[in-house]
Amino acid sequence: MIENLSIQLYNSHTLWLSLISLQSTTFTTTGRGSIPGTPFSFTVSRNPSAGGRHYAGGSIPGYGNELWIVVDGVRRERSISRSTIDRAYAVAVEKGGKVKGPKSLGVPGAGSYLYPIFVRLGVITTDPQQVSTDAHTAGEQQTDTAE
Repeated sequence: MIENLSIQLYNSHTLWLSLISLQSTTFTTTGRGSIPGTPFSFTVSRNPSAGGRHYAGGSIPGYGNELWIVVDGVRRERSISRSTIDRAYAVAVEKGGKVKGPKSLGVPGAGSYLYPIFVRLGVITTDPQQVSTDAHTAGEQQTDTAE
């Protein structure tokens, strides 16, 4: 189906390359009820070290396998492993891109950050009648930043 074409274009390697290219892009979590979402960006870890999380799949030269969340310009002590991202991606693909919200990705704590990123990448398609307006636009908010 044409509507799911962008979902089918990714594999673990190309998804990770896309995430690397979106570093420093500003996204916004969907928020809850009357509470607005939180703007955030992320960085991808650099060269993997001997410690920390290990990923059984391939790697991208010069990059590690963790996505670090940045809020208000400060890197939080919150990272999302590549295997968690792969798991959330598999759920989104299984659902044909029709994911109602962050919890539906099945990755507690990471879904609120991955949901707007996946919307931006076209992995998740939003239906304004099923998903709140905040979730619909969360992945479309982007700022240009020079590195």
